[in-house]
Amino acid sequence: MSRLCLALVCLLISPATVSPEQPPKTVRIILSSDSNIYEEGLAGLRSALRSAPVETAYLNLMRAENQDLADYFQKIDAGGSRLVVAIGPAAAREALARLLRTPVRFSMVDAPRALRRLRPGRRLCGVAMN
Repeated sequence: MSRLCLALVCLLISPATVSPEQPPKTVRIILSSDSNIYEEGLAGLRSALRSAPVETAYLNLMRAENQDLADYFQKIDAGGSRLVVAIGPAAAREALARLLRTPVRFSMVDAPRALRRLRPGRRLCGVAMN
């Protein structure tokens, strides 16, 4: 699990740093479901991102509360987040399909090559389970 956390932290660090005049944007972490293995990944990310504002959402709960998730993802794309980390295959598919401007990094996806069809011609970045 520590290699996973280290790999994701490396993915999260980007050359585009926040300027002193602007408050740091939120890093959103979307989990496919409330699973022990996903929770371990979340705990590792939170510990590595101590100084960054982090918001967490569970895709299965969001689907139960909202029939359409379009508004949620449109707000993120409108500038609500610096980055989205999708933990699990369902969260990765949903984020990659709906977010056009916000960078998405994925984790704990067993077949990441299948995600390419959601973003043809664009590079994907994440950590596979295999």
